[in-house]
Amino acid sequence: MDVLRASYKKLKRNVWLELNEELTALEQVRILNHVLYDIEGFTNAKSGQPEPKRALLGEVMAECKGNPLGLGILY
Repeated sequence: MDVLRASYKKLKRNVWLELNEELTALEQVRILNHVLYDIEGFTNAKSGQPEPKRALLGEVMAECKGNPLGLGILY
């Protein structure tokens, strides 16, 4: 649990460092996407069978992969 908190705090800090109050909502979304997908490497877990564990925040954070629900929770 401490590892999950630490990685979440790191992710939160990385996003916070990129954002400022002068940005439009669209620019903020682009920055969030850039940090999550380009810098941190989060991806969609593509598989033939649905895997419920891919929706769990801990699994998504640990593996940087998740189904749309898991990535949405992280977002």
